[in-house]
Amino acid sequence: MSKTNIQRRSLMNNFTLEILKTLVEGKDIKEIFRFHVESAVNQLLQYEL
Repeated sequence: MSKTNIQRRSLMNNFTLEILKTLVEGKDIKEIFRFHVESAVNQLLQYEL
């Protein structure tokens, strides 16, 4: 397995755990999605510059 695939799998596991933790705590998961979408867009913009 390549390093990139391992990093992606780790990010997905962290994302999943973050969602589960938020749901267990009875919080709104919209903020998690907003944060991750914003982070992804910012990374894409950095690569474009």
